[in-house]
Amino acid sequence: MATIVKTPSGTWKALIRKRGWPTTIKTFRLKRDAEDWARTTEDAMVQGVFVSRAAPSRFTVGEALERYLREVSPTKKEHTRKKEGVIARQLNRALGQYSLASLDAGKIAEYREARLSAGLAPDTVRLELTLLGSLFDVAIKEWRVGLAINPAKQVKKPAGRVRDRLLSWSEIKRLLKSANADSQPMIMHAIRLAMQTAMRHGEIVGLRVQDIDFARRVLYVYAKAAGPRQRQAVPLSARACRTLHEAIACPARPRGADLIFCVTPPKPGQPFKPFQLHKAWERVINRADLSDVRIHDLRHLATTIYAKRGLTSQQLQQLTRHKTLSMLNRYSHLQAHDIVDLL
Repeated sequence: MATIVKTPSGTWKALIRKRGWPTTIKTFRLKRDAEDWARTTEDAMVQGVFVSRAAPSRFTVGEALERYLREVSPTKKEHTRKKEGVIARQLNRALGQYSLASLDAGKIAEYREARLSAGLAPDTVRLELTLLGSLFDVAIKEWRVGLAINPAKQVKKPAGRVRDRLLSWSEIKRLLKSANADSQPMIMHAIRLAMQTAMRHGEIVGLRVQDIDFARRVLYVYAKAAGPRQRQAVPLSARACRTLHEAIACPARPRGADLIFCVTPPKPGQPFKPFQLHKAWERVINRADLSDVRIHDLRHLATTIYAKRGLTSQQLQQLTRHKTLSMLNRYSHLQAHDIVDLL
């Protein structure tokens, strides 16, 4: 049974002590309001659905972001940690003063519209709302702050621009011709490997000789997240194996290096440095007179090529290592005429 007492200031304090639940206190201006709240709260405790809002009322968004960057972000990849740090600073400037309990879907929607009106790209705003949603998810599920719903999940995110730049066969020929003419022969091997395996830029420049099992035609890449590294297998075609053999035997590659794509250090005794693929890529596409082409477009290209060859979604997922089919579908740019022969 709740205890209702009058405070020296003239307000009414409701105190609930119930076995199995933390002591809950709330102050009201009217005795009737205190009694109504006590009755509703006790009913919720009996039904097992009571959620205390005391913690989220005291916990600000700024404090939650600080804790998120301290506890959650370090478990992610390095580039993700840096990106979340930048986004968190922006969210803290705009929303940090609100408590978690007072930041509702309406205020978040207002923030979204203000950012879009200021000229921010929809993708940028979408990433900000995604981090805010992740923050509330962690606060509710792991920090047990006592919120019933995630307000960020109630707000529609602006549609991001889906990149669908796919090189034509004539552009591929120009790209390969330009790479073959480059002063650094490793760029040609890197481009061919990307087209044959759908590997990411970071995976290619971080690839080591010991990560390749030529006998089984598989190579292994490792997620650069905090904690134990997660190993992922990448299947290799016969052509990809030949490309790797040529890259390892490349005259420009320093002898004794474990990295396949690396350069000789400026001073003896210094560690080998990864090959600066982005710089060489800019030279190649400028020479080939190609516009709006990124290294990551080769991942789109490889995924689409293998999809056209009839690989199933499950087989493509093993190749590209996308976590979801929806993300895989953004990379396999198939059209109706592409599957006519398969039918």
